[in-house]
Amino acid sequence: MNRITRSITLAGLVGSLALVACDNSNAPRAETDTDTATPADRSAPRGNETTAMDQSNSSEHIDITATIRRAVMDDDALSTGAKNSTIVTDGVGTVTLRGDVQSQAEKDAIGAKAAAVVGSGRVVNQLVVNP
Repeated sequence: MNRITRSITLAGLVGSLALVACDNSNAPRAETDTDTATPADRSAPRGNETTAMDQSNSSEHIDITATIRRAVMDDDALSTGAKNSTIVTDGVGTVTLRGDVQSQAEKDAIGAKAAAVVGSGRVVNQLVVNP
């Protein structure tokens, strides 16, 4: 078997395995009570909450997200978890903040950075304080 045929066969096999590994079920996710949920459960999206998939592709909205991300990354007072928070600018210019932070001060600082870019009325701060 020549090299090209083996490469094509291998690519087909890898592609088939990837399809088998995909879970395309549309089964609804079980809701959990936020008071008893683990930190990972509290920060996971539910229902129609904004996720990274909701990021607008317009250059203006991408620039908004990038500007806020740079401000967050440049703040040495923030924890690694805070710096890894999700920042999404949707199609109407609303910025949603999601993820876990170590303190209310971190939550407020990231919210203030977003508000400085788009205004406080356009920021949805869903960061969760998880010391």
